[in-house]
Amino acid sequence: MKKIIIITTINLPLNLYGFKKINKKDEWDFLVVGDLKTEHEAVKNICKDVGGLYLSPSDQTKLGFTHSTAIGWNCIERKNIGYLFALKENYDLIGSLDDDNYPTEDWFNTIQLGKQKIEVITSDNGWYNTSEGADTQYKLRGFPISKFHEKPKIRIEKREVNIGIQAGLVLGDPDVDAVSRIVNKPNVNSYKKLNFCLAEGTMCPYNTQNTIITRKLLPANMMWGSCGRYDDIFASYVGQKIAWKYNYLVKHGNPLAMQDRNQHNLILDLEQELLGMKIQEQFFKALNEFKLIGESPLADLKNLVYFLLNKIPLLPHNLRTQIDTWEYDINTILNKKKQYD
Repeated sequence: MKKIIIITTINLPLNLYGFKKINKKDEWDFLVVGDLKTEHEAVKNICKDVGGLYLSPSDQTKLGFTHSTAIGWNCIERKNIGYLFALKENYDLIGSLDDDNYPTEDWFNTIQLGKQKIEVITSDNGWYNTSEGADTQYKLRGFPISKFHEKPKIRIEKREVNIGIQAGLVLGDPDVDAVSRIVNKPNVNSYKKLNFCLAEGTMCPYNTQNTIITRKLLPANMMWGSCGRYDDIFASYVGQKIAWKYNYLVKHGNPLAMQDRNQHNLILDLEQELLGMKIQEQFFKALNEFKLIGESPLADLKNLVYFLLNKIPLLPHNLRTQIDTWEYDINTILNKKKQYD
């Protein structure tokens, strides 16, 4: 089984040294996707030290992905190029990380996707805050504002399920919206509850800073450009709905990472969250309305994005070009793979 960790960065990915140190069986490869502002030579040297690969802007252009132009530069959505590379190179598990997330000692040992017996949580209002067990209470970035103060009744049962996505939680400075960070500035030292999943029909967002996705579901997890700090949030809600169709669930908890958050302008973060906040309720309503009838996760993603664009005028129209080029590149990759099989 081929496994890869993908980081998009304009900073130095010093966290790779931590991952290299605990990658004792050398089961995981490392890929850094650069941007125009990246210190290319310094990042190349880090990748050389850890046995990883660096994709500079020129390297990415040489790959010939049409999606590259559609998402543009100087954006975290360059990670999509890493995803396409992982599909092209036949990776089975794809870890998505940020450059300011550092592994706990057992990070690799706690990754387990596929069929397993695990606690499954069902909420009576369709929502569950997966960070509920943190010693400092917080809601994950992108959790619906209208549900912040609801206390749903939950049911927990242990049963065998198929895990297609593992959404790791974060110690230290967790992933919250700008207002929560300004007002509360949460700091997490521990979680009482780890390793559970949400039943079909019960949702919580996941991000791209400490998440592992199986190859089959990766095409449904394209990051959404031009959506500010909802680029991975909208992707996660759509990714969950598509995962359910193919009998996969999302596991939450491990692997834990420690976030030493890069410096942010919190007012700019807030500005980049306003679009998502404005259209949250429209988005969830349309998401629940849509019936998935595609023949693959990729086809379901395209159909669903088109539907959402028609239903929600404030969604950026260039999403259509992004999804079209994403589909084209993945189909090209898969068709070439069939030729060699």
